[in-house]
Amino acid sequence: MKRLVLGLMAAAVCIAPGNANDSRMASVTTVVPLDCTVRLSDTTLVASRETVGVTSEFCNNGTGYRLIATPTGNVTGSRLIVDGREIRLEAGIDVVLASEPQAAIRERAISFVAHSDDASGELSVRVETR
Repeated sequence: MKRLVLGLMAAAVCIAPGNANDSRMASVTTVVPLDCTVRLSDTTLVASRETVGVTSEFCNNGTGYRLIATPTGNVTGSRLIVDGREIRLEAGIDVVLASEPQAAIRERAISFVAHSDDASGELSVRVETR
């Protein structure tokens, strides 16, 4: 009998009308910091070595990002190969290595095709959010 009375009391609490003006709604807001980084395993461009290195990219920007490289040194006329795409280089001029439409974690192999035997320089990479 005790169980029946407790069950009826619990049901009454659940179906009892509340005050129409009594609002018990909660909202939670969070802020996720934007974090976009890229690392290149080797930044040296040398004619005798075709492989430059591998990028390790992380970007949590929901609208994506672009991977930008700036070559320096005697590299004008040389090319980078990224994801099977050839990109012509000019010293000091930014080039877009890749473009991602959303947040991503990626690795890319980068190769260097020298314009001459004395081609050499450095490559800096950075991430630009969209």
